[in-house]
Amino acid sequence: MRKNIIDKKILEARFLRAYIYFDMVKRYGGVPLITKVQKADDPEEELFPKRAKEQEIYDFIYTELNDIIGKFSDDRTGAEGRVDKYTALALQSRAMLYAASIAKFGEVDLDAVVGINSSLTEQYYKRSYDASVALEKSGVFSLYNASPSDKVKNFGDLFLTDGLGNPEVIFAEVYEPIVRGHNLDYLAHPDGFNTTWNSNFPVLYDFAELFEYKDGRQNVPRSMLTANNDWDIKDFFGEKDPRFVASVFFPQTSWRGEEVYFHTNTTYTLNGQVVTTNQGNIDVNGATWPASGPARSIRNTSLLLRKRLDPNLPLSGVIELGSGQDFFVFRYGEILLNKAEAAFYLNNSGEALDAINEIRDRAGMPLRTIATEENIRLERQVELAFEDHRFWDLVRWRTAVEEMDGVRMSGLVFRYNLDTDRYVITLKNAETQTRIFGKERYYLPISQGLISDNENLVQNPGY
Repeated sequence: MRKNIIDKKILEARFLRAYIYFDMVKRYGGVPLITKVQKADDPEEELFPKRAKEQEIYDFIYTELNDIIGKFSDDRTGAEGRVDKYTALALQSRAMLYAASIAKFGEVDLDAVVGINSSLTEQYYKRSYDASVALEKSGVFSLYNASPSDKVKNFGDLFLTDGLGNPEVIFAEVYEPIVRGHNLDYLAHPDGFNTTWNSNFPVLYDFAELFEYKDGRQNVPRSMLTANNDWDIKDFFGEKDPRFVASVFFPQTSWRGEEVYFHTNTTYTLNGQVVTTNQGNIDVNGATWPASGPARSIRNTSLLLRKRLDPNLPLSGVIELGSGQDFFVFRYGEILLNKAEAAFYLNNSGEALDAINEIRDRAGMPLRTIATEENIRLERQVELAFEDHRFWDLVRWRTAVEEMDGVRMSGLVFRYNLDTDRYVITLKNAETQTRIFGKERYYLPISQGLISDNENLVQNPGY
């Protein structure tokens, strides 16, 4: 029994080492590859190692995971925060997709300390694809679909259903109020719901525009967002992809039996006179908010993060006890998207199409008729939003300069007409300055302190 426990701990430690190397390689490229304990009397070339090639780090991750996958049992423990064979396969699926992207879209420099030779592109896509298919064929996982008739509720509940009862969770970072809670609900809740420090995660309108409408129509052109037009907010936002509705607070979102407001002023008729207030303190039912009642959640974009928030959490104790929703490090939805991307670049567009349509069907969105690079990437962005993927996707695809350099994102201003229950919607700058993202930032710099400690470390290009 004791030996079994020790063996399992060793496998978990080896997974964590592979995971940490993946976190390093996607930030820095090649790093020193150290696989045994160093001793003070070791040769200098071992105590002060050079950076390995980026390819060597990805190959180490792959072979290390391959070895431990075969030594785990078939037990599913990842949803409870314990590494298992499926967790290792999920990391293999993700990491090899990153390596393939670097080989396909990146450039080799510093004698391959950064970058991967393009001749290896297909090999890495195949490794990612194989790991994704192994998870799919295991029969252990499926997309969460407890409320198929209510797509918004279903997608929202996906992130509130913890443990083995959620068939989509491959590996979770586990939280528990009192013991180990987090403060997402306290910080993210919209204003007016008895949380004193709230509305801290604004959502950009540029992001909202990525979500399609359920009926296939196009977004409202920005040129029409003027003071001369008004909009039915339930149509403007409420008819978008259910994943958007489940992930973002917008005006009149129903939450905890009330509605969330973002308007800056209200126009209404009183005793035959048109009145405009400078505060958005009149709700859609015509009631004036008391000083202690719901307040506006405008912030700088007038949209807020909703994804992963728990509408049933007792807010009176959220500060003291914390929230208990787990964070899903790996989930089956990502694996299907990894498979779609790898299959597409392996010239298997049929499998790619099937995978993204499985995701879209769960969301209640019209199915695609063809798989393209554009719609595969879009599906990742809307399905995995706010789950720590988007930045790294832009980096590995080498599109971050195009997407982020010289860009200033937008927010919205809402002005509410109480008589018509419609909104004038206009644009505003959500950021005080233009973003800067140079090509050198595809890799982070090696700190001068590390270079001073080890003169064999070469600096990344551009720094």
